Amino acid sequence: MSCKKIPVAICSAVVGASCFWPNVTMASPVPVAAATVAAEAVSNALPSSGDLSAEVRYFSPNLDARAHSDSINYKGGDINLKDDLDFSDKNAPELVLRYRNVSVDWIHATSDGSTKLDGDLKLDNKKFLNGSNIHADSKLNYVNVKVASPIIAAPHIKTTWNYGIAIINWKMSADGTDSETSGSSAAAHSASASESYTVPIPLVGVGAEAELGGGVSAYANISGLPLASYGHFYDLETGLKYKPIPYFSLSAGYRRVDINVHHGDDRGNFVLDGPWAGISYNF
Repeated sequence: MSCKKIPVAICSAVVGASCFWPNVTMASPVPVAAATVAAEAVSNALPSSGDLSAEVRYFSPNLDARAHSDSINYKGGDINLKDDLDFSDKNAPELVLRYRNVSVDWIHATSDGSTKLDGDLKLDNKKFLNGSNIHADSKLNYVNVKVASPIIAAPHIKTTWNYGIAIINWKMSADGTDSETSGSSAAAHSASASESYTVPIPLVGVGAEAELGGGVSAYANISGLPLASYGHFYDLETGLKYKPIPYFSLSAGYRRVDINVHHGDDRGNFVLDGPWAGISYNF
């Protein structure tokens, strides 16, 4: 018996018992009706089977990250994590929680690299020297919260539109040799520095899902926002879902998250794109 049916079943049992036993005085209709209404209200408030789902994904993205600001640049211009700091691609864990028409999606992407600088790197107001060996790492947390509303709900196909907010938090840290100038002399010593940014971006989008038969369905979603002179942001995902048994499904597909924001001389471009695979369970 599902959780939603328990309050109604309790009220039905109470009313049925009153009718069955002749020595039990029947309750007046008003309290019984009130109890029934209350039970139905509680029943509607409780989540039914399938309302809540959790999906764990294995995301294998290519990373393209560039940034420039007053406190971070390389040779006075943009820093490219792959080309300039020899960052490598790494797999990113992803968790998606859904409750009815609300979803929360979290991606945690990390990467690092070691190289010998061929120019000065400025980070957190520290200047790492040209020719020094440096190790740097990057952490990107991407959280996407969306509410979906139906457009078309046919037996084998449905389309939705969605709205919400994306929050991007990026942090870069570096260890190497920096310079410190005092008067006419300069001294070099080992140092560490870090810089972080957090940007919230509202989003809107559309999605579609079609049943292909045999427990297989295909879907595609795109959401984001053009930011006019400040850049753009979009999140595209497409994939296949296979449901071999109730409450359990397997899925795989492709995803691209493209974040491009700039204001004046400050700019940042972060792209994660690649295949993913996941498993989900409906509670």
